[in-house]
Amino acid sequence: MRRTARKRGKSGKPGGIFRPGGALLDAMLLTVDAIGSNSRLGPVPLLARRPMATRKLNVRSRAARSGGLPWLGGLISPREPAAEEEVAFPAPHPPRIGDWRLLDEIGRGAWTRVHLARPAEASRARAGCYALKLLDPAWEGDPLALATLRREALVGMTVSDPHLVSVLAAHVHESPCYLVTPFLPGTTLAERLRGGRLPIRTAIWIARQIAEGLAALHDAGWLHRDVKPANIVVSPSGHATLVDLGLCEERDRAASLAARRVADRPIAGTFDYLAPEATMPGMACGPVSDLYSLGIVLFEMLAGHLPFRGRTAGELAEKHRRTPPPAVAQLRPEVSAEVAQFVRELLAKQPLRRPTSAREVAARLVRLEIAALANPP
Repeated sequence: MRRTARKRGKSGKPGGIFRPGGALLDAMLLTVDAIGSNSRLGPVPLLARRPMATRKLNVRSRAARSGGLPWLGGLISPREPAAEEEVAFPAPHPPRIGDWRLLDEIGRGAWTRVHLARPAEASRARAGCYALKLLDPAWEGDPLALATLRREALVGMTVSDPHLVSVLAAHVHESPCYLVTPFLPGTTLAERLRGGRLPIRTAIWIARQIAEGLAALHDAGWLHRDVKPANIVVSPSGHATLVDLGLCEERDRAASLAARRVADRPIAGTFDYLAPEATMPGMACGPVSDLYSLGIVLFEMLAGHLPFRGRTAGELAEKHRRTPPPAVAQLRPEVSAEVAQFVRELLAKQPLRRPTSAREVAARLVRLEIAALANPP
């Protein structure tokens, strides 16, 4: 597996045992792999094992109440939320965790709570704010919760790109388990889409940025497996960041387990955005599976709604496998023929008919950006 290492200076950022090739980092990877293949977990689907992980988050903060949602990597649960529910934690956490001083709680997940945090020894006037994602003690013995947090820490600390969330520090081998990411001001793309479709140039711009983040992830040997608007954070200036790395999987591992994908492995991702091969026995997911999901996101940004709807996950999966997507240019006539054709290619049912890499997708989106600027609708 190829990894893109982060350089560490003298700023107090993680290094040492967390460096690529370090003992703890390798142990984390082995732990994630062992849990993923642990026969004791059996063939029970992920949703059945942990239905709590599918429930909607309650994000409570001053910024959220005023209409702006501060974001942080990995706050969203691994699945599209099904119903809003308050998550109960047994006791408040202390104001200091390790080397970090906790400030306001800004969000909760199925098994985590997230705080604004500052380095404990830094002066208040000089210290910036970060997001500290803390695993609830009640879940520290749960293999799935630990594997998800450890995988997120591993990928976030070893793969670097401006459009991919980074993990700056992690403590995942003993209690308390937490990781620290940059605090990302802005809103999720899902929040923005509640107001309807986006301007064509904005949609292409956001898609291009996410393609660049996926390219870095794929080059390092990982698949994201859950590309969707809820996992894309857009800053007030328009900078897009792909977050939630807990479902990432090594490309080689995904290929080797293709024959058992449905029989004895949970289907990872969100069905609205899942590539056809993700739900087909014997079919391997690869980088082009993430590109299909990005194509669904681009369609949704342009059309204002998803290309497929279904009452059940099975019905949705069948539509992804067999139903041609609507022509986006018919839904929105000002979309150019070139953009419409590109969306069709991303949403091809056969993986070999899609663009071959995220870097190719990013390059083509750059050309479409230039054309959109030269020929505004």
